[in-house]
Amino acid sequence: MISTDRSFMPMKRRSGFMVSPRSEFMALNLFDLDATDGGEKLLDERMKEISETGGELDYDTGHFRKNGSQIPLHVNMKMVKWEEKNVLLTIATDLTERKKAENLLKQKNLFLQQLIDAIPIPIFYKDIHGIYTGCNAAFETSIGLPKGWIIGKTVYDISPGNLADIYREHDQALFDTHGVETYETGLKYADGSVHDVIFYKATYDDISGNVAGLVGVILDISERKKWKRP
Repeated sequence: MISTDRSFMPMKRRSGFMVSPRSEFMALNLFDLDATDGGEKLLDERMKEISETGGELDYDTGHFRKNGSQIPLHVNMKMVKWEEKNVLLTIATDLTERKKAENLLKQKNLFLQQLIDAIPIPIFYKDIHGIYTGCNAAFETSIGLPKGWIIGKTVYDISPGNLADIYREHDQALFDTHGVETYETGLKYADGSVHDVIFYKATYDDISGNVAGLVGVILDISERKKWKRP
């Protein structure tokens, strides 16, 4: 519990995030614990909003431990009556383990991106709606568009209509059959030329076993076909 002057209210049970002995903790002001930049101003704004609206707020922040380290927290704060006074009931959830998991996931995703970027063959992947969700550097180079622009687009945004129709038809057939597919067609490159290529595509599943999208690899066979022509 926090009073309207930002001091802590005495409680029968210890807080799960006690950062000091109880006597020291109760002598602290909320501003003494907040580890965010501009924390005092932000807290004032949040407490004013709750006081005026009578609602509640959810936000992520950080608090200091006694040793100066920080605890990442998710905070739920709302105004309640306590012994005939308006006080802020604050529930703080320790996000330490969640943050660790998020950082591990970010590191894994970074490694996977660097891994496919090191492969000199164009690679891309899409969701079940045919929207690009990622690609490698070779795919960016081949079609002359940056990954940040490609993500969120469909084949109709990056390819001529006649080729886009072919890609979409094969994608949908693959989604319907749930497997792998190989086919030969054309691909418009960054210089405007259309190369003969082979698409290798395979669906991937979500954790429930349902088709979630596809991953594709493109092999340029223009030079091979050129040598085969009489």
